[in-house]
Amino acid sequence: MRKAIAAFFGLLMASSVWAATAIVQGRVAHEPGASITLLKLDDGISGKRTVLARTQSDDYGNFFMEVEINAVTTAFLHINGVVSTLYLAPDGGYNVTVPIIERKDPRTFNHMKVDLEFERGNAQNINLQVAGFNRQYEFFFKEFLPDLVEARYAGSSSYVRSNRERLSSV
Repeated sequence: MRKAIAAFFGLLMASSVWAATAIVQGRVAHEPGASITLLKLDDGISGKRTVLARTQSDDYGNFFMEVEINAVTTAFLHINGVVSTLYLAPDGGYNVTVPIIERKDPRTFNHMKVDLEFERGNAQNINLQVAGFNRQYEFFFKEFLPDLVEARYAGSSSYVRSNRERLSSV
């Protein structure tokens, strides 16, 4: 029994060795001195979140955070009541710009959601990949799904194949 417990704690300690640093840096030009918090999503059902890092932007709106993660993580960047979703990968580096927020924009009950602008240099950036997938997903359901539920196209793989070029251009 002692060996099993020792092995369990050994595995638990070894798993923390595999954690890697993800760097999140960027600019909030319209709000110098802004309070910035990075939270990770622990549970998608309850919405439980844990603080990964906190910082404040400098006089020019620049900020920098390093966090230890061991898997792709859904995170939320909170900046003075504004929330942006961010996907972090171990050993990832993310250079983001928070767009200027018009204060006349409506706010939701808990926070206003804003899309971050990512530096386009890194094709491996998971955030750019997710955004591209979401564009294709929305296009598919807007353009193709109505046809696929009609009786004449129902279950037609040839219809999808013939329109693949339209889908890939999104």
